[in-house]
Amino acid sequence: MRSLLRPIVRGLCALVLAAPATAAADSESWLDLEADAGVFVAYLSGGITSLTSKVDDSALSKAIDSIGTGEGILMRLGGHLGIAGHDVFFQYVSDSILDTGSEQAVRGQLGSKVAEDALLFLAGELRPDLHDLFDLTFFDAPATSFVRVEFGRFKGAIEDAQQFSTRNGHPYFGGRSERWTSRFLNIDAGLVTEPEAVGDKTRRGRKDTVSAGYFLRYTSLSRPVVLGFGTDGDGFAVQDGDLGMLALGGRFSFQTCSTICTSIDTNFIPFTSWAWLDVGPFGTTRGVALAGGFELKFSLPWNPGGSLVIEPYLSFRADWLFPILGDGFSAEIDTAQLWAPDYLLWGPGAGLTMRY
Repeated sequence: MRSLLRPIVRGLCALVLAAPATAAADSESWLDLEADAGVFVAYLSGGITSLTSKVDDSALSKAIDSIGTGEGILMRLGGHLGIAGHDVFFQYVSDSILDTGSEQAVRGQLGSKVAEDALLFLAGELRPDLHDLFDLTFFDAPATSFVRVEFGRFKGAIEDAQQFSTRNGHPYFGGRSERWTSRFLNIDAGLVTEPEAVGDKTRRGRKDTVSAGYFLRYTSLSRPVVLGFGTDGDGFAVQDGDLGMLALGGRFSFQTCSTICTSIDTNFIPFTSWAWLDVGPFGTTRGVALAGGFELKFSLPWNPGGSLVIEPYLSFRADWLFPILGDGFSAEIDTAQLWAPDYLLWGPGAGLTMRY
């Protein structure tokens, strides 16, 4: 039955997707799938700013140090899908998004269906081919796209909360310990070279492999920040600081295998970003961000048959984000001052990767 279904599915893919002859010729290459699902016991703390506050007994340092580490569970979903030699994300999903967006933006706005059809046709002709634009190569090596989404919620404590006179712009009468919560969302999308084995170019070869790539990232998180106000600068307020970032970064990975595979995946954003910190009624400050991180992973590949590889893993990851914010901070209280934080996300995780 399987041998009968395979050519039928291949033929349908070739008909619908206009598959290249090289893809149709290889009975095992019509589907290229990699899926990853994981869960992390994660912690969200301050970075360098929190460390420096621990070596000082000043009132400001105590206020900054009172913002405790958030704890939570992060879910991860990601992967890549290629069908009959076509990259689904760049050739189909992205086109669908653009088509839907153009349709919604134009329909009903011009008062003439003919004019709307003409504008949509012109937009379609001028729209760049994302597949050709990205070319799916990097460092002159074949590359595949990847998408990864991480989401979850953090909960943390504010110790000695009575030292703050306002919270989120309102008078505050906190007790010894109060709570804070935050949602977290991180989306990466980019290209990565196919792992090239040293002495063996098989993608799933059990030898040392290296890969590199680049990605676009959107990050959204929240953690309380400390503000100072008052004529003498001796009053403190605590405010939920909503941080957002759009960034372009690079990625480098190394993997070595025997029975168990060990890999390290690093990423770096060298100020190629735009970040903003919203502190509610006090305003929003903007700037760039420096970020980087790594994930150390131990996995056990299992090949149940054919091209299918199932790979459970354990890992530890750490990501640091340091927003360098400008003087665009605006405040209703003229003497308000923001001590911009940096962020450290870390924790162990486990998951399952499947490749076909």
